[in-house]
Amino acid sequence: CSTSPSSAPDVVVVRFDGKSIPGNVSVSLYDCSGASVGSVFAVDGIAKLDVPTATLAYARISHIEPSAGKIDPVTGGTYHKIMHVATTTMRTHCYASPSASTVAELV
Repeated sequence: CSTSPSSAPDVVVVRFDGKSIPGNVSVSLYDCSGASVGSVFAVDGIAKLDVPTATLAYARISHIEPSAGKIDPVTGGTYHKIMHVATTTMRTHCYASPSASTVAELV
């Protein structure tokens, strides 16, 4: 790998309803044991990061969708937002080319 033998460049693509989420979305990162290894921001749906090689890594995002006062069928109350959470698992390998990367898409 270009920066370190233990990590490789990777890209996380964050989409909702098939479209990149505009603005900044926090992407939480975890190693194979489930320990947090920090977070990055996906700017207009794209986050570039270094992930551990030859082991599993995980990413999690949350997105709040505004809602126009829908009725909850269980409680009868209204709600004005819907929270979506997505996770993905990735395994990155080092290749001879430093530009090689994988794409993990959160849909």
